[in-house]
Amino acid sequence: MIQRYSRKRRGLPSSDDHQNDERAAKRAHLADDNGSSSDDDSENNSEEEVDGKNRAGGALLLRFISKEHGSNHHTWAIAMKKTLAQKYRNLSRFLMASPPQYWTPDAIEEPDPTALGEHVDPFGFRKRDYENKMKVRYQIISDMEQDKYPMFNFILQRMSIESIAQVEATTEYAAARTNCDPLILWNLIART
Repeated sequence: MIQRYSRKRRGLPSSDDHQNDERAAKRAHLADDNGSSSDDDSENNSEEEVDGKNRAGGALLLRFISKEHGSNHHTWAIAMKKTLAQKYRNLSRFLMASPPQYWTPDAIEEPDPTALGEHVDPFGFRKRDYENKMKVRYQIISDMEQDKYPMFNFILQRMSIESIAQVEATTEYAAARTNCDPLILWNLIART
């Protein structure tokens, strides 16, 4: 490590620079074979679908139901549940409930006021423990409220234009869009 630092400091190429140059040469050679540059390929790969999966988000794109092709709602819903669970944790718990409903953290039991007195809890550990539990609960609820808008839009991004048009045609969509409520959107997608 010291040798590399000193070589770079003196302006000499290090072994890392040589490896990076070799990799760049291989990419350029492969790009020449394909007739395009490596920069163009990286831009195109971020948006293309491979085996029905969008490389950027890793989730399937919900296809519109047509006579030639059946809907991929079942496989899309499974993939979306996994993706949303990783991305939005507590907010995505409604996907696992039957019927779907928002999860709320368990209420914190308020301690007996006599148990918080100075003679029973002279250093205030129980009171601070109760306050910390309440802070964590409120933080979870606040985070879930803040994640509703991004989750709503994330679901819409993973739908085809035709599927979005079908969902927008329903009467409940206006309420879902106004509140940016992913639960209502999820139920609308399941019904259409």
